[in-house]
Amino acid sequence: MHLLWYGLLIGWGVAIPFGPINLEIVRRNLTYGTRYGVAFGLGACAVDATYMLLFAVGVLSVLAHPLFIKLVGCIGAILLIWFGLRALRAKPVQVSLQSATYSKQLWRHSAESYMLTMSNPFTIIFWTSISSQIAVMAQHTPHALVWMTLGVITGTFSWEITLNGFLHVTKHRLSLSIIHWLNIFGGLILIGMALFSLFYVLVLNKF
Repeated sequence: MHLLWYGLLIGWGVAIPFGPINLEIVRRNLTYGTRYGVAFGLGACAVDATYMLLFAVGVLSVLAHPLFIKLVGCIGAILLIWFGLRALRAKPVQVSLQSATYSKQLWRHSAESYMLTMSNPFTIIFWTSISSQIAVMAQHTPHALVWMTLGVITGTFSWEITLNGFLHVTKHRLSLSIIHWLNIFGGLILIGMALFSLFYVLVLNKF
């Protein structure tokens, strides 16, 4: 049972820090509706489950190669710029009219979140950095990876539901003008994160 709690802490550790994924969850929830924020968050949850699966089959160590991380970092930066530009152009709609004015499929939000999270080099570094700890804890315990994976998914999903639930309750107090400026602010932050990631990967050579 302690492995379930350990996985839960890992899930919270990777999900709670406010980076581009949480920023996009907030932006999409406020701009398009709660279900779209939830759908985007589910894509990020699926990434964490994917990394646990990659660890189980021994692929995670390959992803830690510096050249691979640099390549993924460039791809991730491009995606961040794309999402940032989309955020700058996004037009918020009235909550009561969202179903009539916005019809993009929910699965596309989840797919975009999955691509963005998987191509985030800092996500790869996080998982490779704790892979040795996971290996030690799973070495002598039957079904350890199953329990930890369940904990990770529970942790990330609970945070995603909590964040979207909070936004669902409070967003009705925000005007369309405020949401519009939040979109602009969020878009600029995403583009800034992308430029920092490129500088970190290509200039500082930290990976």
